[in-house]
Amino acid sequence: MKIGVITIFAVPNYGSVLQAYATQLVLQNEGCDCSIINYKHPNEWHHAQGTPRLKLLSVIAQSLCVFKRHRVIKHLRRFRKQHLNFTRSFNSLDALLAADWSGYDAIAVGSDQVWNARFQHGDSAFMLSWVPDGVRRIAIASSFASKEVPDALAPKFRKYLSRFDAISVREKNGKEIIKNQLGLAYNPAVLLDPTLLISREQWLAKIPRSKFSHTRPYLLVYLLNYAFEPRPYIYDVVRHFKREKNLDVILISEYVDAEIADLSPLHRNDASVEEFIDFFANAALVITSSFHGTAFAINFSRPLVTIVPPDSTDDRMSTLLRDVHLDQCITSIGKPIAEIDPDYDTAAASTRLQSLREQSLSWLRSTLK
Repeated sequence: MKIGVITIFAVPNYGSVLQAYATQLVLQNEGCDCSIINYKHPNEWHHAQGTPRLKLLSVIAQSLCVFKRHRVIKHLRRFRKQHLNFTRSFNSLDALLAADWSGYDAIAVGSDQVWNARFQHGDSAFMLSWVPDGVRRIAIASSFASKEVPDALAPKFRKYLSRFDAISVREKNGKEIIKNQLGLAYNPAVLLDPTLLISREQWLAKIPRSKFSHTRPYLLVYLLNYAFEPRPYIYDVVRHFKREKNLDVILISEYVDAEIADLSPLHRNDASVEEFIDFFANAALVITSSFHGTAFAINFSRPLVTIVPPDSTDDRMSTLLRDVHLDQCITSIGKPIAEIDPDYDTAAASTRLQSLREQSLSWLRSTLK
């Protein structure tokens, strides 16, 4: 089967790049001729909807790798170039519409937050509005990252998603949106994120080992705050476990403010993808506010504290942790720190994860027939 995948891969985020790679790898493992559709995102349409443009000084600073976060952009760009099998580039929805897709058996969208109205603004490119009849439309663990879509966009989602041949989502909220808010005649499967369809052993075999080494046990903090703000609570949690377990702190975050600096972290926001994988593989404890930080910690059987928002609007991390029976790792902002327990039965969690992996792959195999 020849299949194209449209997803989010160009944002400066380890998880987005690695889920695109994992989706490609999983489909190739299933015997597909897989290409990542090189759709520019954000493009002029997104900017017109409110996505900010990079200022000229920021563009220049990135090209010169002035700051650590610019170096990670360079690392991610290198990884994409080396590992993703791209089509030619498409700068707009119109360009996708004008292309000939008749040589493809299917086009898939996902995973990641391809249907997140806050960031994608209802871009119908991710709803496969441009795919011609006769080419199958598939959603692979696509994420809304919200409890509902805005009412103004619901008719658009309903129109285009109703044309899909098969839909799977990444969170239970997504299933409820499809069935209840949009009223579509699907019973979407809730799949693991593609990064979890690749085992720990496969990740370590596929991604070359870095030169990273650390002589003392360390606590890995992977802090993202674009979806919600985990600070300062996450710092209190880090401080507690640094002291309780006598751990060093390695920090992956764009931010180093006075409070985290007081914890004397090794700040590695310039890590390569290879180092990112090794950080998770060797951590004594992971504390994160990131979905993919949670995913890699589980996959690598690391003790884990996942900080989640105090409401249930974005259930990406909670769905995953509950599905692998790790409810204890869900830490809502404000939870008394003395009640947090990052340690769990790793053998039982790995067995549960393998079962979910097999279920997700079974859905994918039956869909690709």
